[in-house]
Amino acid sequence: MMLQLDIILMLQSISMVSADRGMIPIIPDVSIYEPAQKAIIAWNGQEEILILSTDVTSTDNTTVLEILPLPSNPMKIEEASLESFNVVQELIGYHVPRYLGEDGPTGNETAEVRVIFHEKIGMHDITVVEAHNVSEFAEWMNKFLLKSGISQQVSVEDLAWVIEDYMLRGFHFYVLDLIELSSDERSVEPILYKFDTSFLYYPLLITSPIGGDGKIILFLMTEDIIESGYDPLRKALYYGASISEPIQFEVSNEELSVIDPSIGELFGGKAWMTVLVYEGPLDN
Repeated sequence: MMLQLDIILMLQSISMVSADRGMIPIIPDVSIYEPAQKAIIAWNGQEEILILSTDVTSTDNTTVLEILPLPSNPMKIEEASLESFNVVQELIGYHVPRYLGEDGPTGNETAEVRVIFHEKIGMHDITVVEAHNVSEFAEWMNKFLLKSGISQQVSVEDLAWVIEDYMLRGFHFYVLDLIELSSDERSVEPILYKFDTSFLYYPLLITSPIGGDGKIILFLMTEDIIESGYDPLRKALYYGASISEPIQFEVSNEELSVIDPSIGELFGGKAWMTVLVYEGPLDN
């Protein structure tokens, strides 16, 4: 099973950016960065549910425009719950291999993945755009900001080639989300996206050329076991006293529904959960 990771490059003027959605600051010379990216991804081979939550902070109060490319027009966009991530973490603790539990610590302490949230940001201003031309897309975004009461012009010069690359590969739907940031680290209220896709998709965004470090945690649910195709991420591990095992196990439809009812409906039966992680330079 192949995991497709897509890349967007951020504005040169941003000194540190990493995101599952592209963030363009409306106020220039403000550094925005996301120290943790967390996503729940459920894919049945035809449809995907993507639940995104990130921890964000800024060097100053500012408005940012997030850009999320999707492989098709989303059939559902709605507010999700941070509780979904807590349920996933509980399942990771519940499914610890018994021999690891006997050999070392028990529960979540055996896993290298911890889900930590900060004060929530609950306000989203979401718009979905279908675009086929980069310059027309940029012009539309500036008009969109003016209509939203923001006079700052957005430069997509450094984004142009990568957006064009998306478009050449058939990506013509973009989710735009305006949020307010401050110097306090906060968790963005997660949003659930449901869309058609023939491949397992996660929009992995990269920092500007200046770079930066960060951590990405993906909780994947698929009909078949994932064995390859996820580099540069790796499988997260359970740790015992002298042995380790990948965090990968079968979950029942009841467990899937507890994470989110839409995920249970997506499968109608059991699925495999796989946890992938990446930590290090995000310009890779």
